[in-house]
Amino acid sequence: MAPAKEKGGNIMKKNRKTGLFISLVLAVLAVLLPGTALASIYDGVWGGTTNQGHPITFTVVNGFVKSYILDVDFSGMYCSGSKNIEASYNSSGILITNAQFAEVGYSENLSGVFTSPTTATGNMNGTDDWCEAAYNVSWTATKEGGGGGGGDDAPVTGQPSGYDGSWTGTTSQGQAIAFMLTNGSISWLSVEAEFSGIYCSGSMTSVVQSSIPLANGTFTLSNSDWDLSGTLSSTSTASGTLSGYNAHCSASYSVTWTATKWDGGDGCQDLTDSDGDGVPNCEDAFPADPAMASVTSYGGGNLLFLEIMGTYGASLANIVALSPTDPLLNSNGYPADHSFPYGIMSFNITGITPGSTVDVNITLPSIPANASLFKVEETGFYEYPLVSVNGTTATITLTDGGLGDADGIANGTIVDPLGMAVPTQANAAAPGDGGGGGGGCFIQSAEKSR
Repeated sequence: MAPAKEKGGNIMKKNRKTGLFISLVLAVLAVLLPGTALASIYDGVWGGTTNQGHPITFTVVNGFVKSYILDVDFSGMYCSGSKNIEASYNSSGILITNAQFAEVGYSENLSGVFTSPTTATGNMNGTDDWCEAAYNVSWTATKEGGGGGGGDDAPVTGQPSGYDGSWTGTTSQGQAIAFMLTNGSISWLSVEAEFSGIYCSGSMTSVVQSSIPLANGTFTLSNSDWDLSGTLSSTSTASGTLSGYNAHCSASYSVTWTATKWDGGDGCQDLTDSDGDGVPNCEDAFPADPAMASVTSYGGGNLLFLEIMGTYGASLANIVALSPTDPLLNSNGYPADHSFPYGIMSFNITGITPGSTVDVNITLPSIPANASLFKVEETGFYEYPLVSVNGTTATITLTDGGLGDADGIANGTIVDPLGMAVPTQANAAAPGDGGGGGGGCFIQSAEKSR
């Protein structure tokens, strides 16, 4: 990505009405008339490429295109660049009629033709006012699991896939990348990069909480500062690229990355812990970042991710995975009608202003809708109220010396044993059901520079 890239390649998120009157009328009828919204032979997740070599992904539900995302390049009178175009529909979407669909927007027009139940072609054309540029891009796509490039191994979004799990790796700069795959979609991702420019140098850590479906084993993510792409070459290996631009330093960067799916680990002999969080470097996806860590759940069944949000100088410490029945824990108030599929996680937060409030993100393989977060303090277990869930990530609000701090003292350290519990009758399904996040391809990204 170069500095000339228009507005840093900002995602254009739109909920637009189709300019085709007949399609609008038919879409309204489909909603009003009972039984009209039926599953179609085109329903599913589609992925392919444009003639410019960029990926395109779209989803079809009940005969409507519900979302799409693609990149386009353009060159005009005053400048050239590229942009990421994304649309998601809260209502019906773009109606498919006679195996065709079309949308006329303010500056982009998308059209497509299904040449079979598993193959499609189309065009995206539009203009860029800033550069006074026009573009006309063609594309081809196949339906996942239906004869496309992913074959029988391609995941079906919304259902468990062989790719599901925790992935960790490094970039060509030696920085960390980690992501969680749930039901065939990226539900959480964190990546780090360094840059050096005309005015300064620095590094960034970006965290994305979203639901990004795989398209034939590939995915793309973008925000105003960077673009990331990945390919899962097998159910245990992945690779990709990350490119970005930091306007403050006038610095561009472009790196490659590789990652592997966590398989339970086999332990390590070197117990060096560079960031002092209690997790050895060889087991920590973020060995140089004291505000982030990956943690093996009690029993070794899952890899979980911890992150302190937006609190400069705060660090994780003394991270330990415990059994919910560990004798060190006061069993008073233990929810007998619940189980803890990921055990109890105990950790401290240090380096904060005494009495201050901190948000912590915990990312799990799955968070069912009926799950509850329990804290454990000297008086025993209790259900914690200050929790919000986005996909497979729970954000917990803790106050030093107040609610959520097990030592009850405003001393600049929060002591925080906790665990996610599900009703006993849901226990068998808890680690694998739900938690896909759902709801289009909207990206929420929090960046912090160090």
